[in-house]
Amino acid sequence: MNKASEADDVFHSISLILRAREKLDAVGRFSASAHLTYVLDLLADAASTVGTDAAGCSADGTVQALDLAHSEGGISAVERIAACRCGQMQVACGGEPVRVSVCHCYDCQRRSGSAFAVQARFHAHLVQSSGRYAEWTCTSESGTRTTYRFCPGCGSTIAFASERTPDMVMIPVGAFASFALPPPSISMFEERRHSWVTVAADGLEHFD
Repeated sequence: MNKASEADDVFHSISLILRAREKLDAVGRFSASAHLTYVLDLLADAASTVGTDAAGCSADGTVQALDLAHSEGGISAVERIAACRCGQMQVACGGEPVRVSVCHCYDCQRRSGSAFAVQARFHAHLVQSSGRYAEWTCTSESGTRTTYRFCPGCGSTIAFASERTPDMVMIPVGAFASFALPPPSISMFEERRHSWVTVAADGLEHFD
């Protein structure tokens, strides 16, 4: 079995155990949940040993963070798993996000297929991805080059990185599905916010 296949197996196992632990916590089975946490630590060590090989990486500087996410090896403590709709592309994230943001710009509306997009920003060294991906780089409305990685099968965007923050990886919040995230702390491009949309959270900053 090659490294990519081994990594896929490890991350699939992590995803299943995280979901099982979430269900155990919900029904108060905290002792059983603690055992799963121990197994997760073992799998995180396995992920660090296996690592992943990225196919089709661009040499463009805008994907520095995304490439780092593949090349750094594993992460110390997996907290959440993001996945595409078909499940073959997954991203494991350790720790809490640096921030969660809402963006109303036209690019984000088109990317998400919704009236706005919500994304979580993580330090690249706390992110590890597995599975096949396709890649697209463009210049955003703010003039920054951004690279998006998405599943070539179902088309879901799972990660993206900007040249403005080369040590960060952004993950669409919807890709985490049942894994809870903190509320957004910033809402951007609000001059393009649809009139019927209201974004509210404690301490939320609003920018046009």
